[in-house]
Amino acid sequence: MDKQIIEAVEQYYNLQDALKTVLDERDRVLAVIWSYMQHNNQELLTTPKHTVKIPTKRQYDPNKFVAAFGETHPELVSECVIPEHEETKVVKAKVDGRKALPLWKMGDDVREKLESALIPQKPEIKVDLNKMKEIAL
Repeated sequence: MDKQIIEAVEQYYNLQDALKTVLDERDRVLAVIWSYMQHNNQELLTTPKHTVKIPTKRQYDPNKFVAAFGETHPELVSECVIPEHEETKVVKAKVDGRKALPLWKMGDDVREKLESALIPQKPEIKVDLNKMKEIAL
């Protein structure tokens, strides 16, 4: 095996591991800042270099909203509350590859047509650390 590809795989693995460490640390620091701001009832925090905001989100519990305003403001409640409903969404067309397997056995001309219909594969790999002894290069 080419030494250059072995080094590339090792570098990729190390980058993935470092990224996980960075993201874990980001989440820890976020928790510290969030806790501080919540404890001090702050939605805005300013440091010498940065401004931190907790975005205001207006998402109401529909049941609590109706309980609180249903009797006093029924018209407003009927305008504001969107009742639970089913939603139709478009699902992209796709081919079930398992059902297309018999076509691969129908000769080279059919195989060429199948290959021309394939979607180009996205460059994607998964690298895990081997649990064996380190292999000398």
